[in-house]
Amino acid sequence: MLHSFLRRLFATLRPGKTERRLNDEFEEHLHALSVRQSKAGLRPDEALLAARREFGPVEPAKEQYRDQARFRNIENIG
Repeated sequence: MLHSFLRRLFATLRPGKTERRLNDEFEEHLHALSVRQSKAGLRPDEALLAARREFGPVEPAKEQYRDQARFRNIENIG
């Protein structure tokens, strides 16, 4: 519980660092899916496209993560 609170507080106070970490994490997931597709016999460009289709829309997933990782009420002050 405390860890979750601190993570959300940090995400609210330092959004740039959190955004970079989020982008890195999504890229790692896409890369892993792409590697799996390559091992299944797809060319690298085909593997990346297949990985993106499998993963689904990235921006809505990021926004959902952002919503969970920060305090909306703190951001709305001011």
